[in-house]
Amino acid sequence: MKIEYRDEDGRLLTQKEAFRQMSYKFHGHGPKQKKQEKRRKEIHEMEAEAANANKEFGTAANLQRTLSATGKYNRARS
Repeated sequence: MKIEYRDEDGRLLTQKEAFRQMSYKFHGHGPKQKKQEKRRKEIHEMEAEAANANKEFGTAANLQRTLSATGKYNRARS
């Protein structure tokens, strides 16, 4: 059996992060403002990296976009 811990947005937490969340809940307090800002910044950077990884780059991608825009690109590639 594998236990996964997730935050309120559904992101997977490490074991350390999950323990901190449980500790905050148990003791009735939360992370300070600087830690919250740092975590938001990390999440924003990870999401930006994921968005950039999905984009196609390079000459071949530019050629495909140009050909598909002009209607000369045959989608049935071999």
